[in-house]
Amino acid sequence: LSLLMLITFITSLAQFSLTPTGFVADTEKDFYVENINGTQQELFNKVKTVITEMMVSADDATSYNEYDIISLRVHIPKITIFSWAGIKSYWDCTASFKILFKDNRIRFNAPSFDNDFQQWLNPGKRNAWTGENHLFNIKNNKPYYKESVIEIQDKINEIINFIVEKTKNNENEEW
Repeated sequence: LSLLMLITFITSLAQFSLTPTGFVADTEKDFYVENINGTQQELFNKVKTVITEMMVSADDATSYNEYDIISLRVHIPKITIFSWAGIKSYWDCTASFKILFKDNRIRFNAPSFDNDFQQWLNPGKRNAWTGENHLFNIKNNKPYYKESVIEIQDKINEIINFIVEKTKNNENEEW
């Protein structure tokens, strides 16, 4: 694949964009729907299998109501790295996803985060004396760290893309 084709492929799969009010899909809603052939039960089972394969301990990271919803918690180390007040810093976070199922559709709700990371995502003022820092400027809602917005979006969308692609390709293999 050429670099341009790879970039086009990656951006064509992006579901969520990070805004000062949280994640939104291209539809301006706080959820993204992927159409995949299968009954509600089949899609639920396929996604549950994908999550079990990707997690070290899926029991610790998931809960579910069979065939309706899967709640998934994912620890994301160094979701973004940035410099502030001359110091290089990074954020680890825990993202929580709700994945819902209907015949031929999987819905991914916008992720939520642990309290410290969520507070950093909210608009606010930066104060070098107190160490208070935020991703978005409270006055104009523009990001202080544009690269961080892109890194966070990419990592969140990468998780969703992985689940979607593995679910689509999760056919019964002979082995």
